[in-house]
Amino acid sequence: MDEQTMKQELTELEARLAELRTQCQQLEHDVLTLQARKRQLIHALDGQLDLFRDHLHHSEQLLEEVRHG
Repeated sequence: MDEQTMKQELTELEARLAELRTQCQQLEHDVLTLQARKRQLIHALDGQLDLFRDHLHHSEQLLEEVRHG
């Protein structure tokens, strides 16, 4: 391998490294975005579950009143 070939290969490797760094940064950004969305969805599901539990409890109370009514 002569010096010119090695310089060219080094330049190509540096360009590839820059591309991979950009891809890595984009993936890290995507991961953070997905994690934030996951937290939002979990929070929303927790709220829905609380509403469901409240509704279920209320329904059970009504059934008890009807049974003993």
